[in-house]
Amino acid sequence: MVKSTATPLQTDVVTDVKPSGLLDTEANALSQSLRLILDAKHHDPFSYLGLHASGETFVYRTFLPNATDVWVKTSRAWAKLDKTHADGLFEWQGKTALKVPCLLKVECAGSSYESYDPYTFASSITQDELYLFGEGRLKQAYKTLGAQSVTQDNIEGVRFAVWAPNAERVSV
Repeated sequence: MVKSTATPLQTDVVTDVKPSGLLDTEANALSQSLRLILDAKHHDPFSYLGLHASGETFVYRTFLPNATDVWVKTSRAWAKLDKTHADGLFEWQGKTALKVPCLLKVECAGSSYESYDPYTFASSITQDELYLFGEGRLKQAYKTLGAQSVTQDNIEGVRFAVWAPNAERVSV
């Protein structure tokens, strides 16, 4: 991933108004999280990307740097996401939660494809596996780490897990 140098998209919105009635501390935390996502240095991207409750509304965020347009499947139809940052951050807000995992339709370089957002799946590594690995007693770590074919929420895919405690970032 390349470090972001672009600025957020320009809008006609007054800059001192915070979205959804957020407090200053919440708005600052979101701004800090966005910067870390753009720099590929966020220690917990699941806390910012994916579906989250925000007051009485729900916010869904996805980071797709090469996408020109993104839609998310709602219970009724496809809803277009707003591009909130020029580097590829897209957001949706609504009064009802989306069905997870979220199915996306992505338009990129003149073609489109559908994909499930990995940030809307629950962790597939169990607490027992994490505990045993931390203790150094996970005897078959090869079944947990690396690339593993999995079916989660009736969706087939590949989970990739890595142990890299001193890495600044990991990309697949």
